[in-house]
Amino acid sequence: MKKRVVYLTVVLLFVSLACQVVTGPVVGTEPTSGPAVPTTSPQPAIALPEPTSTLEPVSEKSLAGLIVSSPAFGAQQGGGYWRGLGIVNEAGELIHVANEAWYLGYSPTGLLVYQHGYGYGLERYAYNLKVYHAATGRTLEINDGLEGIKEFLGWVDPARFVYVNHYEWLLFEAYGYFEGSEVLLADGESGEASLLFEHAFQFKASPDRSRIAYTTGTKMEAESETMQPGAGCFEAHIYDLASSTSTRFETDGLTEPPLCMGYPEWSPDGKRIAWIGYFQDGTFHPIIFNLQDGTGVAYPEIQVHGSSQFPGGWSMGYGPAWIDEHTFWTEAYEVDVLTGQEASPRENTWTFLSSPAVTRADGRLAVELNDGVLEIQAVNGAALASYALDDLYHGGRNRIGFDAGEEFQALIEDWGLFAPPAGVESELQAGSVPATAENPDAAGDCSTGVVITTRDTSKGDYLQICANDEQYEIGPVAKGAFGVAPTGTFFVYCANNGAVYAALVGDLTLHVIGSVKDFAVIQRGDVPQFVIEFDENDLSTVTIRELSYNQSQVISIPRSISTP
Repeated sequence: MKKRVVYLTVVLLFVSLACQVVTGPVVGTEPTSGPAVPTTSPQPAIALPEPTSTLEPVSEKSLAGLIVSSPAFGAQQGGGYWRGLGIVNEAGELIHVANEAWYLGYSPTGLLVYQHGYGYGLERYAYNLKVYHAATGRTLEINDGLEGIKEFLGWVDPARFVYVNHYEWLLFEAYGYFEGSEVLLADGESGEASLLFEHAFQFKASPDRSRIAYTTGTKMEAESETMQPGAGCFEAHIYDLASSTSTRFETDGLTEPPLCMGYPEWSPDGKRIAWIGYFQDGTFHPIIFNLQDGTGVAYPEIQVHGSSQFPGGWSMGYGPAWIDEHTFWTEAYEVDVLTGQEASPRENTWTFLSSPAVTRADGRLAVELNDGVLEIQAVNGAALASYALDDLYHGGRNRIGFDAGEEFQALIEDWGLFAPPAGVESELQAGSVPATAENPDAAGDCSTGVVITTRDTSKGDYLQICANDEQYEIGPVAKGAFGVAPTGTFFVYCANNGAVYAALVGDLTLHVIGSVKDFAVIQRGDVPQFVIEFDENDLSTVTIRELSYNQSQVISIPRSISTP
C-alpha cells in the first residue's frame, strides 16, 4: 500500500458502532467476484443481559470503564475542537489517555481505538489511528502506510477491527472519476493492518460484523430524466469477511431495478438491508431487501439532492435509518416493513436514535454528564450518586476546565466492562510529569518570566515550562526551536520537520498554526537552524527564519492565543 496525501478538506461525521465479539471470520486475500449476496441471517455471538435495577453499592468505582472526552485533557481547534480522552480505572480515578483525539471504539478486552490529529495549518491534516491498551497503559499506532481520515466500522474479534481510510475523498467528478477509499483490517495487539478492498464508498458493517455493505463508482449506461449516459453512479456490493470475497448485490427480483443504488443501512437484527435507489424517471426510493428470501420492495419517493453527475454524492438531510428491526424511517414517512403500513415520520431522529443517558455494558447502571458532573442513575432513572470530573482527575490539564461552556463541554463517549487496573498509567501520564521537588530536572527559575527548556528522551523531546512559579511538561515532540512572545502569555514551537505550533502558557496542548515544510533545509533532509521572531507591536503573526538557507516565512497566530 502506498502512502497518499489528503488534498481536500473533508467534514466527516464519525459514527462509532457498538462493540460486540464475533467469532470465526478470518481475512485473507483481496476480494473476488461472486454470484450472489449471502442470505444467511447473522447471529450475535454475545447477548448482553437485560437491564435490571442495580443491587451494587454505588461509588466512584461504579464508574470504572467510563470513557470521557474533554478539552481539559488537550484540545486543537480546526473545524471544531478535538478533545482529549480519559477513562475511569478500577479505583474510580479518571486517567488521561490521549490529547486531541476522536474516540472510535472500545473492545470488551480493553482496547480503546482513537484517531489522533496531526497536521500543519487548520485546513490540511493527516490522521493517525492509535490503540490504547487499558490493561497495561501502553499505546501503539496502526501501521497502514496511508494518510487520511479514519472511519471505524467495528470489531471482528476482541483484538481486531475493521476501518476505512479516506484520502482524496471525492465521490465523483463529471463523467466517471472514481477515487474512493480503502477498507482495512487492523490488529490492535500488533499494530499491523491489511487491505481488504479499495476504491469504495458508503460503508456499513452488519450488526454481527461478518459483512460490509458498500458501493463502488460506475458509469451510467442508460439515460435518465436527469443524467446522461457516462455520468457517475453507485453500484452496491457486499463483502464477506469469512471468505474474503466481494459480491455485487443483485436486484433481479425487483419489478424495475434501479439505475444506481447506494447508502446501505442494515436492520438491527441483520435480516434486512435498505439501499437508496435512483430510477430512470429521475426519482429516488428506499429499497428494502429481505436477506432470507432475497425479495425486495421499493417504497415511495424521497427527496435526495445531487447534481446531474453527483460530484459530491447524494444529500438527504437526516439520512434514512432503522428505528427497530421492522420500522424504517425517512424524512417523508416511516414504514413497517412487516405490514407495509406507512405513517407520518417522527419529527426529530435524534430523539429516538440517541439518549442523553449512557447505560453501562452490563445494563445495571446509567450515567449522565452535566456541567462536568457525572450523575449515576439506576436504569429506571432513579438518582443514586454524583461525582465531579474534577474530583476524579488529578493530572495536568488545560486552562479549559471540565465544566466549561457548551463549545468546550466534556462528553461521555462510551462505558465498557473493562477498566484499567488501579496504578496503571497511560504512557502520556507516565511521560509528562509535572515538575516537583521529586522531579527537579523539570523545574527552572521562572520568578521573573517564562523559562522553557527541553528534556531529551527515546520517545522525543519534552518541553519543560516554568511560569508563575508553576512547572509542567508538554511532549513528546519532534526536536525543534521555540520562542516566547514578548507578553509572556504564549510561545511558538517550530519542529525540525517543519510543523509550527503555538500554545498559551499554562496549557498542555500545542496548537498547529502552520508549516514551513517547503523550506530547502527540510526538502534536502538537513538539520534546520530555526529562529523564532516576534513583532512587539503586532503579535498576530510570527516569523520563522531558517539560517542555513536564509529563508523565512510569516505565519498567523490565532486570536485565541495571541489575544486570549
